[in-house]
Amino acid sequence: MQTAGFAAGVPNFEYRGSLHTMVTIVRNEGISALYRGISINFWKVTPAVSISFTVYEYMKSWLSTL
Repeated sequence: MQTAGFAAGVPNFEYRGSLHTMVTIVRNEGISALYRGISINFWKVTPAVSISFTVYEYMKSWLSTL
């Protein structure tokens, strides 16, 4: 929805909202299309969350010593 109309050669779908977008995707590509890219997203999110938790715990303990 954010890039609709910017890519050359891609049909310009007029999505009217989130629900309409999901229905259109399921109708055109099947329900598995809603989960496309989830596995690669786990590879991206897991290190980011691990780093965030580690930094949070480190800073919490460091600030409590001040």
